[in-house]
Order: sequence, then structure tokens, then C-alpha cells
Amino acid sequence: MPPVSLRNACQHGRDRCSRSLAVSAASAASADGGGDGVVDDDDDDDDDDGDDGDNGDDGDSTAATASETLLAPGAVASQSTSEAMIASFGITEEWILALIIGLVTGLVAAYIDVLVEWTTDIRQGYCARQFSASEAMCCLGMEEMGCPDWRPWFGARWTAVPFKYVVYTLLSMLFATLAATIVKGFAPHARGGGAAEVKTILGGVIMHEVLSFRTLVGKIVTLPLSIGSGLVLGKEASMIHLSAAIGHSLCWITPAIERSEVRKRAIIAVATAAGFASAFGSPIAGVMFVFEELATFFHGDSMILSFFAALISNVALQLIRPYRGRRTIYQVTYTRDWQWFELYPFALLGVFGGVMGMLFNRGFLHAKRLRSQPWFRVTPVVEAALMAFATAVISYPNVFMRGGNLNLLGHLFRECNEDDFSGLCSEGAWFSTVLSLTVALVLKTGLAIVTVGVQVPGGVFIPAMIYGGIFGRIVGICIEALSKAHPEWPLFDQCHPDKPCITPGIYGLLGAMAGLGGLTRLTVTLTVVMFELTGTLHYVVPCMVTLFVAKVTGDFFDPMPFSETQIESQNYPFLDPKLELNTGFDIGDVMTNVSDLVTLAAASPIPIEVLENLVDHTTLTGWPVIISPTDLTLVGYIYRGDLQRPAPASVDAIRPTWPPSPCRSRRRPPPRQP
Repeated sequence: MPPVSLRNACQHGRDRCSRSLAVSAASAASADGGGDGVVDDDDDDDDDDGDDGDNGDDGDSTAATASETLLAPGAVASQSTSEAMIASFGITEEWILALIIGLVTGLVAAYIDVLVEWTTDIRQGYCARQFSASEAMCCLGMEEMGCPDWRPWFGARWTAVPFKYVVYTLLSMLFATLAATIVKGFAPHARGGGAAEVKTILGGVIMHEVLSFRTLVGKIVTLPLSIGSGLVLGKEASMIHLSAAIGHSLCWITPAIERSEVRKRAIIAVATAAGFASAFGSPIAGVMFVFEELATFFHGDSMILSFFAALISNVALQLIRPYRGRRTIYQVTYTRDWQWFELYPFALLGVFGGVMGMLFNRGFLHAKRLRSQPWFRVTPVVEAALMAFATAVISYPNVFMRGGNLNLLGHLFRECNEDDFSGLCSEGAWFSTVLSLTVALVLKTGLAIVTVGVQVPGGVFIPAMIYGGIFGRIVGICIEALSKAHPEWPLFDQCHPDKPCITPGIYGLLGAMAGLGGLTRLTVTLTVVMFELTGTLHYVVPCMVTLFVAKVTGDFFDPMPFSETQIESQNYPFLDPKLELNTGFDIGDVMTNVSDLVTLAAASPIPIEVLENLVDHTTLTGWPVIISPTDLTLVGYIYRGDLQRPAPASVDAIRPTWPPSPCRSRRRPPPRQP
């Protein structure tokens, strides 16, 4: 068999690398006929379990001899059937975990979608046939009959409008208050969208509380309440946080992944792809989102796992069918193509999205500074209730703001031959429609900026899509009115006089993509989202033009996307890989001198007394692990918190697995000291 390639072996993570090295080394030693290189099955099992303290000196010398055999020139490795099965289990367990994560994420997403619809609709009425049904489910199959089972509060009389207004406002405040109370008392890290925290974690920062099981449960319970309260927030960014918490919580299934932060981060990246896919109904876009936005380092193996998890999550979501066969509530189909002259207004949508992204960033920072002032003494629960009250009072009079945010997007994206939602397709009253949409645009944008910091679950993806979609629909309505009023203009030469030429719905969709792209600076991911939402390639070019202009415009005014603005405002220790620093210092100027460095050597046993002395008499947060005092190759790092955990009473020394990993160096390890 060909020699073992250490470079290829290192591509699958330190833990799997160490296990493969031990198995391959034993096989190579056995093939060479060296009796000293034989490692029995019991020793291998002990090494895999991490109980190296029970092994004797013979086991260490055996591992060292096997390592030298593997690293020696011309060494050949062979594996038996059982060893091949053990080595392949490192791949199988990740696929099984990806399957479970995708399934759980899809089921959780369906549960949240159903509850969000119900909490949104219950503020305006109820289903007489089944109280737990939303308006869409209650009226399913009864569209031509006018849906007699859906009953508005206090009836349909105009005299009941003040009472409807009161019920609408009180239920909005109730849902927001419940969500803020649960977040404050049970799961503080469930607040906000969570995408910035996930990005920080995937950048290498350990934040276990952000992805804890308590946070997961708290967010699952409170997210439908906060979205259903009418606050200008979205569930899409929160689904990314939820899926990451699901992946983190399920890592206990495989102890090898649970013990390795590197492999755990890879699983979290896989889970976030499933979360994005279930939120937007776009499996391919879920993989691209992790690759483009979240993961600082995204391995090729993680990509296929992410695709698999995203696929499973969408299958699970479709089995429950929360949107009656559609992947999302705003999935659309267009029957008309676009015209080349429309690239100019499409580019205008991109400019608007980039400018709004900059304004949203600055508005968020101003609102955060306002909340930090000494005179701002409003508790999180009271703030959420007051914000829900203000949102309800402002939103109810405007028909475009009264319903849920997702319902509004669905109407903004549709063609006019599907239905007419409150005059969106009325040709004679287009001016009053544009005026109402303009008022909704200003109010929704202002409410979104001040709502982002409220201590309830919810993200900024949907608010950005809302202000972009409203502006896009306004532009589309105006362009359509101009084409019908002045068909003789050279600009409209491509339009047929007897057929509809302009599709205002596509302007709403591209405007929403521009708003989200200007805020997040995503391009490829949102293009794929648009393709998967429409099911056609006809609008890929307009979407690419719109998103490119939005990104260029946003980077020109403010090079920092909203997620990094949140990271900076929270002072998370995130190191942007795109950031170029020129401090004038060499790396040696800021590093600790080797003579002053406190290290732990992996080549020899480390007595418990030594570790206790380090914990009790130093203030360091951790200690680097090297091979030996003469070989300073870094092989690991031990945190103070890990050493402070109670150890078994029978263990009097910690003996790291030798060799730590074939990824550390190509050099032969030093011989053990007697």
C-alpha cells in the first residue's frame, strides 16, 4: 500500500487525525514484523476514550515506537477490516449527526412557522371552527365562499373598529411582555437575532452559554411570541441562532465531537446552513450563506454535510406543510419576463438598499447609545411592552402595516393577476396606494431601527426586506403607471401595447433583496435565494445587478455589514479575517519571551500537584502544551476552567496521548525520557 500522507490526514481535524495515526502506526509496525510495535485492542480503546492515565510505560513506548515507524522514510501502512471500520466511523458519526440536526431543525422551523401565523392572526380575529387555526388554515378551501369560519373580533361592523383596535393593541403588548419576561428570567442569551454571536463562535471564540440548551428552549418558546406581537423583527436570523444551538446541543451524541472544539464548530456551521435553509426555503442558499457570511474557515467536507443537513431540514419542513405546499409564505411565480430598460430602475433599487444599510447601521448605534444613558432606566420587560404598544398604535390605521411582516412581503412580491391586496393592483388609485406605501416605508424603517435592541428574540433580515420591498413596489407601480400613461416614450418601445409589460411584484422582490444585501453585503447567497423562491432563471441577471450595486454602494458609505456592527458594539473578541492591520510592530514585539513562558510538556506525565500549583498560584487563563522542553512545537492548549473540573480520585497523573497529532510536524518525535 502507498505510504500514509500526513498532509491529507490532517484535513479531518485533530481528534480524527490522532486516532488514524495510532491505528496506522500499529498496522505499519505489524507489517514490518516488529513485535514491539503491536498495540492491542484494549490499549486502542483506552486511548480513544481519553483515559491515558491508566496506561503503563509500555503503552507509551509502544505508541512512540509506532510513531517512529510511521514517520520513518519508506514506512508502509495497512489496515485490517476492523481498523478500517473504526477509521470510517469518524465520518459516519458526522453524517448521522447532520441527519439528526437537519430533521430537528426542520421540525422546529415548522413549529415556529405555525405559531407565528397563529399569534399574528389572533390579534385581528379567530377561527370559529378551530380556535388554534390561523386565518389561512381556517379559510383553506373556502376562498370562494368568503371564509365564514373566520370571525373578526366584535364582528365586521364599522362601529366595532375601536374595540378591534384595543384588542389588537392589548394582545400585541401581551405577547411582547411574555417574550421579554421569559428571556430576562430564563434565557438571557435568547434575545436578538443571534447571527452575530454565531459568527463570533465560528470565528473561534468559545461562547457555550449562547448555544446552551436553556437558550435553545427559551428561544423556541419566545420567538413566536415576539414575532406575533407585531414588532418589526424577523424569525430568519433567529433560525440561524436556533439551528446553531440545536447542533451544539446534539454534539453530546458523539463524545469525540463533544470533546473537540474544532469539530464542534464544524457541526455548528453545518447546523446554521440547515437553519438558513429552513428559514428561506432555500437549501443551496443555506450552504452558500455559511460559506459567504459566517464561517471564517469552511472545510470542503463541511460543505457536503451542510448541503445534506439543509436538504433534510427542508424535507422535514415540507412534510408538515405549514404554508400549504409552498416553502415559504412569500414564495412566488412570475409569468412575465423583464425588459432591458428595467435595469436602470433595478440599479436604483440597489442604490437605495446600500444607502439604507448604512443608515440602519448608524441608527442602530445611536439607539444603543441612547439605551446606555443613565437617564434611560426602563427595564427590558417594560421597554418591550412599550415598544409593542407604540408599534400597534402606529400600525393598525395603515392596512399595509396592520398584518404580519411575512404576510406583507408575500403581498408585495405577487403579480397582479393573483389577487389585489388593498389596492396594490388598482390602476385607477395607484397614487393613493403609493402614498400609503410611502407612509408605511417611513414608519416601518423607523420602528425597525429602534426595535432591534429590544430584549426579545428577533433579527433584522425581515425588517431589511420589508423596507426594501416596499420601496421596490413603489418604484414598480410608478414605472407601470408611466408605461401605460405614455406608451409612446422611446423608453417603452419594447412593451407590447396590448399586453402587460411591467411586473411590480418583481420590483418588490428585488427591492427586498437589495435591502437585505445592503445590510448584510451578501451577493451570491441572495441570488440563489431569489432563484429558489421564484423557480426560474429569468430574473438572475436583474438580481445580480441589484445586489452588486447594493454591495458597492453600501461598502462606499460604510464598509462594515450589520453583523460586524453588532459584534463591535457588543465588544466580542472577533478577529475579522478581511481586516488588514499595519501597527508597525513585529510579531516578536507583542509575544511573550520563551524564557518567561509557562508551558506543559506532553512527552512526560504531568503530576496533579503541578497542575494544582499552576491553578492556585498563577492568574493565567491557560497554558500552551508543547512536545518537550527541547521541542517547542505547539500541540494544544489547556484552559484554567478545564483544570478546575474535578478529576477521578484514582488518577494521580495526566498522561496525554502520544503522539498528540500527526498534524503538528513532519519531524520525528523525540524519544521518551526514562
